[in-house]
Amino acid sequence: ISVSAFLLNRSSDLRLELSNLNRQILLSESDVGLSKVEAVKRELLKRNSELDIMTFNHKVDESNIDTLIKGYDLVVDAVDNWKSKLVIASSCNKFKIPYLHSGVDGYKGQYCLFKSKSLLDVVDSSVINSPKDGVLGPMVGLISSLASILAIKYLLEEKVELDTLFYFDYLSSRFIKSKIK
Repeated sequence: ISVSAFLLNRSSDLRLELSNLNRQILLSESDVGLSKVEAVKRELLKRNSELDIMTFNHKVDESNIDTLIKGYDLVVDAVDNWKSKLVIASSCNKFKIPYLHSGVDGYKGQYCLFKSKSLLDVVDSSVINSPKDGVLGPMVGLISSLASILAIKYLLEEKVELDTLFYFDYLSSRFIKSKIK
C-alpha cells in the first residue's frame, strides 16, 4: 500500500514549545523552537526513509483546506483545536472524503472514522469557545494509537466500524462506543 502524508500546522510557522512535549511523543527538548511540521517530518523519515511526506507550514482555514485535502483517500485529523477540526470536517464532507477525527481534553478522549456521517452532525460551532481542561499526555498516546489502528485497518480494506464514536474517560475507566445516527 502506498501512503502519502501531509502535515499541517494550525497557524503559520508554529514552533514546538517545551510545554508541548508531554503530548509530542516523536519530539524531544532538542526540538524546542523548531517548526513542528519539519521536526515531525524529520523524525518520521528517520524511522522510514521511504515515506513520502509533504509539509505545509501555514494556517489551515476555509481559504485553503479544499486545495490541501482534495484527492486523498482518507484525512486523519490530529489538530488540537475545534475551529480547525470543523474546517477540515466541512471540507471532507463536501468532497465525500472519509475523515478520521481524534481529540483529547483532560482525562477524556475520542475518535471516529466518519464516512456517511460528519463531525458536523455531532458537534456544532459552540465548541470553538468552550474552555479546555488541558491534556494528559498518555491520553494523547492512547487515543492516537487507537485512531491509528482504525486508519490502518481502513486503508487495508479490513472491516471497521464507520460513523461510530469511540470515547474513553480515564477517571471513570469507561470506554463507550456510540453509533452516529
